[in-house]
Amino acid sequence: WAEDFTSMCAEENIPLDFFSWHRYFADADEFVSDAQYVRDMLDRKGLIETESIFNEWNYCNGKNGCMWDIMKEAEGASNIAKTMILLQKLPVDKAMYYDALPSRAYCGMYYFPSQTVTPTYYTFKAFNSLYQLQNEVAASSEDKKITVLAAADGNSGAVMIANPQKKSVNVSFYLKNAGSKISASITDKRRVFKKVEFTEDFKLPSYSVLLLEVNANQKKDNATKDVSSHKFAGLGGN
Repeated sequence: WAEDFTSMCAEENIPLDFFSWHRYFADADEFVSDAQYVRDMLDRKGLIETESIFNEWNYCNGKNGCMWDIMKEAEGASNIAKTMILLQKLPVDKAMYYDALPSRAYCGMYYFPSQTVTPTYYTFKAFNSLYQLQNEVAASSEDKKITVLAAADGNSGAVMIANPQKKSVNVSFYLKNAGSKISASITDKRRVFKKVEFTEDFKLPSYSVLLLEVNANQKKDNATKDVSSHKFAGLGGN
């Protein structure tokens, strides 16, 4: 119905402020083509200014009937991190995780009924460290299964790395203009947002999210070149 609906809006000159869509997935790569399809569809109909709003999404791996538990733990946390990193590069105007209401089955951020926070909650906390810095800076991974996103504000910097695989991966970091004081926090199957010692040759455990934060006094201002073509959650500010 999406094609028919958007065609009618275009043909009848009906204003369409936004087009919303949902996706639940067991592999974060699954929604990438959907995001591009929605944007291409809108543009093809001349709805250039219509926002694409991904207003329900979550990691839902139903293996062994434990979907509700998995989305809260390290596997869910690492796949949510990958999703947030991918969204930064995609033509999506807004994205809404579903959900954060503790009493709902789809809530991956809190345990119920205790309402204590989950490993997935700390993925959002890690992303917020980048959000506060506003400007995306260049970051890439030669291993396509490892996703990475970085941000800086001229004084401080942060990098979020996700390994949503069943296996651990040895990675080597090259951090330009990062200075010498780097704080590292990791979430995996054994630890939840725990401080760890960072080395440039680092073993990323299976189902892990690593946050690196650069000491403000050690960081150089010339590391803040904006490389973002789309804004998401405040990143890529001009």
